Amino acid sequence: MNKLMIESWRRYMAEGISNIVYHGTSLGRMADIAKTNRIMTSGTFGSDSDEIGNKGKFYFLSTARSPLAFKEGYPLTKDGKVRFTLDGRKLGQKYGGTPLDYWRDRTSGGKSEMEDRIVTDEAWIESASDYIKEIVVYLPIFKGRATDVDSMIDAIGAGKMTKYEYIPNQSIRYPDIRDLKEVSEFAQSHGIPLKIIPTEEKENEFYMNKQLSAVTYDELEKIRKEAGVDPAKTTFRGEERDAFHIKLRNATTYSLLPGLSEVLGMLERGELSSEGYPSRDDMISVKTDLYDWSKAPNFHETDPPDYEDPTKKEIRRKFLEGQIIVTEQDIDDIIERLTRYNYEAPSVFGIEFQGARSKPHMRPYLQQFTSYMRQNELANVRELVKHLEEKIKQAQGAEKS
Repeated sequence: MNKLMIESWRRYMAEGISNIVYHGTSLGRMADIAKTNRIMTSGTFGSDSDEIGNKGKFYFLSTARSPLAFKEGYPLTKDGKVRFTLDGRKLGQKYGGTPLDYWRDRTSGGKSEMEDRIVTDEAWIESASDYIKEIVVYLPIFKGRATDVDSMIDAIGAGKMTKYEYIPNQSIRYPDIRDLKEVSEFAQSHGIPLKIIPTEEKENEFYMNKQLSAVTYDELEKIRKEAGVDPAKTTFRGEERDAFHIKLRNATTYSLLPGLSEVLGMLERGELSSEGYPSRDDMISVKTDLYDWSKAPNFHETDPPDYEDPTKKEIRRKFLEGQIIVTEQDIDDIIERLTRYNYEAPSVFGIEFQGARSKPHMRPYLQQFTSYMRQNELANVRELVKHLEEKIKQAQGAEKS
């Protein structure tokens, strides 16, 4: 009887998701979830370990069975970290899952990650608010010491927000406060409890099930106001410039995947040529002009540099919209890597896929490749690279004949 029970338990553990699981991320990523109400999954591309644990699916979401995992198994960033509690039972009704701990005894000194992996063929988990039960944020805005816990709770109940000696943490920037507000509005609109741990002294509560010293966003703002914080002094005056520089970086990603995407499209159209793509020199020239323009005070109130050359004009448009720019050199480089240097291509592109899987602006490319891989019954990046190598050689042979 006991043997049957143990075997039954093992089968359950091999297939299911725990009723309650936790996912850890940064405050900026949590703000992205709040804006879109969806969670970006990770791809298995390029990682043998991920493929083994993913049951043939292309995407997964790592969750932990205990908040302690974020302290021991895979620690999060020092400041501005977030963990949210997920309804594992509800997730299990739509997605598959399995316990996984492939880093155990390898890089974590034998410490368990306590991971439940949610596996899927979808690039996003939509309607995130349906699954999130609670959000805990650690953002050490205060470096001051709190009073004892009991009187601190009483002070909150009485509306006396004097429990923290307000000593601003200089490492906390305006974007952190902005992101926290975004998360707060998301939590409030969906009825999700939000707990903020605002001082370094209580960081350990982030890894516990109860946060006795946590405050709400409104309480946090009240503390800051009563401490004499001037909102004007915490405004990030370069926000417009920072957002524009992100567009410039995203447009010139230096990843191989946009070029690979273009080559894939060519092969499907029965052509293989870099003709018609802008030169790398033109791209760098326009980028330099736009960057210099953005240095001026109130640059966003003036017109960006323009060009008579239609190629540069199109490059300018893509930069201003944050669209990725592929050059003729990018196309030639991809073709050469897949044919002349094919012995190292699986490793090179595997690294590229791994690097892109956590970047939202690269997600459309991953979706394109997973769709193509399903259609052509390709299980992983190695098979995709071999498949494209053969396609390119066929196209090159047809051109010669």
